[in-house]
Amino acid sequence: MLNPNIPEYYCDAPDRYILNDMFYNIVYQENSKLNTINEYRLQSFFTNEIKLRLRSLQFPFNSIESMKILDFCCGSGFLSYHLKKLFPKIKIDLIDISPNEICHAQNLLHDYENINFFCGNALDFDYPTQYDLIVGNSFLHHFPNVPQALKKIYSKLSNHGLFISLHEPTIAALGWESGSCHLPLKLLFQKEIFFKHTSTLTQREAYTDIWIFTEKDLYSLLHKQGYINIKTSNSWALRPYLTALYSLHLSEEKNNLSGIESLLLNGSIILDHYLSYIIPSRFFGSCAFLAQKG
Repeated sequence: MLNPNIPEYYCDAPDRYILNDMFYNIVYQENSKLNTINEYRLQSFFTNEIKLRLRSLQFPFNSIESMKILDFCCGSGFLSYHLKKLFPKIKIDLIDISPNEICHAQNLLHDYENINFFCGNALDFDYPTQYDLIVGNSFLHHFPNVPQALKKIYSKLSNHGLFISLHEPTIAALGWESGSCHLPLKLLFQKEIFFKHTSTLTQREAYTDIWIFTEKDLYSLLHKQGYINIKTSNSWALRPYLTALYSLHLSEEKNNLSGIESLLLNGSIILDHYLSYIIPSRFFGSCAFLAQKG
């Protein structure tokens, strides 16, 4: 669905996850300007969280060192940094549309070997390599045309290659990330909720957070592009709630977590993982998926 913070006139058919043509250039321009300054999410529990999410998707850990890997829309290099922590011998290519983000990723990963960086629109990426694994973290909801992005990724996969996103926002994220449990609790008893969209877009950065996904819609979008063996995994309830409640977001002003804060966040990650086995998926603010090229 279209993010309620985006005016409805941006999209004629939100169920198809395609914006109107007139807004394409605006979205890509804003994405190309993204600048996270520095990456501070470097503590070991972030590494463990990625490993936990990969495990929940039944990822084949034993074969990753032989894979050709592309970090799609890599941003500041957060995901590749933690993958290198987990699997030091892997080879990774990274691509992002923002020169600022590529610069941050290069600084973050300068001590690691077997890494290549590419700056440009990922939809125009024509490097002559087919990848065994294309992986990303929190990126698909930035694309103005999601089916087009999925088609491009499919074309860059080797035969039976894997595509993974470790986080895409769901409807419940609107509540959890603002420090409120009202909406997620409501979703436990109401499968469909009507959202009123804003009439004007006042913050330019809002152009980059376009979509909110349901597990069902992600499966459908992937299936229509030819992906098979699709697996999904849900998380993020206590984690984003406590992050908002206790101001645990890392930034230049707060670039590290205390021991107690780390224990709190790490505990919430683990508890969310186990809660996902007993609570309906719509309660959680994040959906990860793994899909294979058919």
